[in-house]
Amino acid sequence: MNQIRLSAAAVALAALFVAGAQAQTATPARPAGAPAAQPAAPAGPARIAVIDSRYFRGTDEKGTGGIARYITAARTLESQFQPQVKDLEGLQTRYNTIVENIKKTAAVAKPEDIEKQRQQAADLEVQIKRKSEDLERDVNARQEQVMRPIEQDVFTFIQSFAQQRGYTMVIDIARVPVLFVSDQMDITKEFIAEYNRTRPATASTAAPAGSRP
Repeated sequence: MNQIRLSAAAVALAALFVAGAQAQTATPARPAGAPAAQPAAPAGPARIAVIDSRYFRGTDEKGTGGIARYITAARTLESQFQPQVKDLEGLQTRYNTIVENIKKTAAVAKPEDIEKQRQQAADLEVQIKRKSEDLERDVNARQEQVMRPIEQDVFTFIQSFAQQRGYTMVIDIARVPVLFVSDQMDITKEFIAEYNRTRPATASTAAPAGSRP
């Protein structure tokens, strides 16, 4: 039985967003006798950068190492659900053994023995299905509880990161097909390094205590 891949929950980032969008404020009244305001100068050329959220999850060829908070939380969740995974693997092994034994002995074993084994296999199949569904539900709930705040924080940080560096647009090329991107436009490594520097992983940012399955 395949082990659960907790990291499948990708960081939920917008594919395309404009950095620096702010609420409009009222224009102050012009003092009497003051010269009329000149039309605003045309905006400068747009500064566009790209980021690849696939590299947020771990070591890669870019050498980023991934977002430490995200990786730490995912590993903590994996360890919390390891007992349930092991239990399912044990059930699956027993099921496979019985099915294989039925195939090998079908021509020589007593019909009642074969039927007994088939019933055992059927019972195990029901258990595996039920426990798999329970595990999937529990994992999804814990991922939402633990990973979602990190994902939201990453998204917010991208916005401020882009604003501070004067980018008018950031595109996540993990979500938007792009035929070619210059290395100078790719801010993935720089962003991850800055995020890890200002938001280091700690025990409190992994999985909340008292929530083990």
